[in-house]
Amino acid sequence: MKTTKIVIAVVIVVLIAVLGISSFTVIPTGHTGVLLTFGKVEDYTLDSGAHFKMPWQSVVKMDNRVQKTTVDLLCFSSDIQEVSMTYTLNYQIDKANAMEIYRSVGKEYYDKIIAPCVTEAVKVVTAQYTAEKLVSNRSELSIGIEEELTERLLDYNIQVVSTSIENFDFTDAFTDAVEAKQVAEQNKLKAETEAEQARIEAQAKADVRLIETKAEAEAQLIKAEAEAEAALIAAEAEAEANRKVAESLTEEILKKEYYEAWDGALPKVYNAEGTLIEVPLEYDCKSAKKEEIKYLLFFLFFLVFLDHQRRVGCTEDLCDRLPNGDRNGKIDHAVNKTAETDEQNNGFKEACCIVCFG
Repeated sequence: MKTTKIVIAVVIVVLIAVLGISSFTVIPTGHTGVLLTFGKVEDYTLDSGAHFKMPWQSVVKMDNRVQKTTVDLLCFSSDIQEVSMTYTLNYQIDKANAMEIYRSVGKEYYDKIIAPCVTEAVKVVTAQYTAEKLVSNRSELSIGIEEELTERLLDYNIQVVSTSIENFDFTDAFTDAVEAKQVAEQNKLKAETEAEQARIEAQAKADVRLIETKAEAEAQLIKAEAEAEAALIAAEAEAEANRKVAESLTEEILKKEYYEAWDGALPKVYNAEGTLIEVPLEYDCKSAKKEEIKYLLFFLFFLVFLDHQRRVGCTEDLCDRLPNGDRNGKIDHAVNKTAETDEQNNGFKEACCIVCFG
């Protein structure tokens, strides 16, 4: 009897311990607890930590951390080019609606929802581009796939954190064609660049030549204007100086300059045979009469005057202006009064005729 009581007590303690243990649950960090009562999903969730529950309730732990999946896909472009793509998706479940995910999909939501949506979104968006556009618009393609995938998974309370196209490849034939086209475009761009550079250099040289030509022309113009201005100033100065000199000259000054400039040499007179006629420089002024001295001086100055006129080409005109009687009479009278002998008389007359008539 006593043993029976001990066994019953032990069973009761064990039952109480089991019931106590089964009434508590612990949700680890990064998970959300979905509470089930006799298999029915409750409308609330349990956060990480220790929670009390009824012994007949159970808890399903859902991972709410960011998870990563990478898939290799084979799809086609709009021009039916085969594209091999490696696509990566980072996702997490909506913690507040974890019970809805479990209720509608269960814990296998990746295989049932995420994987098919990734495949469909990648193929749908890739088919909107040609193979050539896929190469040149990779970032645009990635954004398009992410938007499509976000819209699809949002209906299942799954959040898209980030996506990326890690790699995509084409067939060897298409890759070779793309490379050849790229090389051709690069060569064309290089040729256009070189041509444009040559044009720019030629234009620059032409501009430099034009500037130099204009500068040289302007310099020559400035120099010519300066020289002309200097010449004008010099001419005006010389004219002003001549004017002042002319205003300062008087008849007495001119006579003085003439006398000072004369070296005392009388003009040389030749007869018709080319013989030099010696004009007597010595004259006995004491024994000469006043009239004779006057005629002698007149004759000498007359010879000097005629010689000057002959040199400037005016002798014949001057002699022609004198009446024959006056001319011959004055010459004969001056010669007769001056000459001491008949030989000198004839020589003086001949010299006068030579001087007067050439």
